[in-house]
Amino acid sequence: MKKILIGYLGLGKTSGIDKYLLNFAKKIENKNIQIDFLTRYYDKEFKEELNKMGYNVYVVSRNRHFIKQYKEMKNILKNNYDVAYFNISETYNCIGLIAAKKAKVKKIISHSHNSDIASNNKIIKKIKVFLNYLFKPVVSNCANNYLACSDLAAKWLYTKQIYKNEKYNIIYNSIDFNKFCFKPKIRKDIRRKLNIDDNYVLGFVGRFNYQKNTKFLVDVLFETLKQKNNTILLCIGDGEELERFKNYAKEKNVYDKVVFAGSVNNVYDYYQAFDVFILPSLYEGLPIVGVEAQINGCPSIFSDRITKHVLIGKNSYREKINDAKAWADRIISIKDRNNILLDVAKNYDLNNTEQFNMIIN
Repeated sequence: MKKILIGYLGLGKTSGIDKYLLNFAKKIENKNIQIDFLTRYYDKEFKEELNKMGYNVYVVSRNRHFIKQYKEMKNILKNNYDVAYFNISETYNCIGLIAAKKAKVKKIISHSHNSDIASNNKIIKKIKVFLNYLFKPVVSNCANNYLACSDLAAKWLYTKQIYKNEKYNIIYNSIDFNKFCFKPKIRKDIRRKLNIDDNYVLGFVGRFNYQKNTKFLVDVLFETLKQKNNTILLCIGDGEELERFKNYAKEKNVYDKVVFAGSVNNVYDYYQAFDVFILPSLYEGLPIVGVEAQINGCPSIFSDRITKHVLIGKNSYREKINDAKAWADRIISIKDRNNILLDVAKNYDLNNTEQFNMIIN
């Protein structure tokens, strides 16, 4: 039996990396492969749930305790893994890669999932960007297989030699198409439940934080209301900047046009209620929520800071990050909820397992 060690899970409920890793594990569970997970967040209930599914879960120290984490990783890697597969967003998160090389694991994979640093503090951001640049050679030297969720993610994590010579492979953030396909009855039920039957619904799914640029959602709503007065914004998620977002919505006098659904376990049902999905992130690797929305049939608008690889529907667009009126004009120009998928969309289908062979073989 082949053994694969996979890092790193978060709390397993909302993040794009968590969704990807759990989908990946589920898809290869019948291939005579033992999967063990690494995480820095102890959640007893989630750990027990994964254990019941046959996965071992190892909790390691946070990055700031890097010496302790390295020792823990060395101990875990004594279990003779065939593959060590690390999903990371910054190069300085490389302790596992270093430990795996020291343990002489045959196949060491790095997988880039982001394209910038999450910080609105300019000084901290500059320091972290510098550290990310500084540790690029470490990642490139320790890993022997290089993956990324997009071109921008590859450029962020890998050296120029790897990026420019295209020595990396794109692994698409696969999802279960059947779960996210459009269901008219559920659309009707959700809109009735939220009392938004007669509204034109802009939808957002994600955390309220610096990366997602959520204040801009208010600006887009404000501009759209000038042209379509039955518009509302339906928000799925929470986060540290939620109160700031609410205060800004009140300041712009559009707070009564925002519906907060909070964090939900059945996000695939809420996509049904949207007329247009919007995601104005300052940066992303490749946002899985954007893929989910388009699979559901939502016309979708993304910031021009997000890779063009996210566009998998004929009714999907990228707009400038600082021009709310352009977003509103684009929203008004969309006449049909249907978003016919491009041929490239099949790469995101969880049933298309070709890309997984790069990891397990």
